[in-house]
Amino acid sequence: MTDDPVQSLERLAELHRRGDLSDTEFEDAKRQLLQRGSAGGAPVQPTVPAPAMFDTRPPFPQQRESQEAPGPARMSAAKRWTLALIATVVVGFVLGIALLVVAEVAPSTAGWTTQFVCAGGQHLITNGGVVHSNGGSAQGSTHFYCAPVGQQVTGLDLLSMQEQSGNVLGLSMLLGFLIAAVLVGLATALLALRSKARVPRG
Repeated sequence: MTDDPVQSLERLAELHRRGDLSDTEFEDAKRQLLQRGSAGGAPVQPTVPAPAMFDTRPPFPQQRESQEAPGPARMSAAKRWTLALIATVVVGFVLGIALLVVAEVAPSTAGWTTQFVCAGGQHLITNGGVVHSNGGSAQGSTHFYCAPVGQQVTGLDLLSMQEQSGNVLGLSMLLGFLIAAVLVGLATALLALRSKARVPRG
């Protein structure tokens, strides 16, 4: 500090503005400077810790980083599960449609739905991709029906049977969503374990 009180106050203000002095240290030093000026005594050095005069780094950076770290981790976890839910819906829908297409191309693959859509003593049959109308026939999509086991069914018989294509579609979609949930769940768990393994341990 200089002998000029004005310069000393300016110096203190500059140190306080730069962050080298805390509010308490600045007030103590200013009070001592004013007391020295009023008493006319010898200069009194403010009780400022030596490191505070020169070290401008923020205090306790590691502690602050450790306190801020959990925020991004929670956000990333929530984001991962949100993306997992969206992926399950999208993949499940695609798989459900794919299973229905496969069932129409190869009707035997839809046999697993028989016990869900047909009563006892019946089995799942198709129209063979032929639509019958007014005694004629035309190429069309595959439709599913339940018919008694061992009974010979003609195209005209199909007109009086209740179609089960909607039930087959629903079960195909359900199976697709179940498969998608398992696959996406496993992928999410593996990614979570991988991210946890990358976190450095303090």
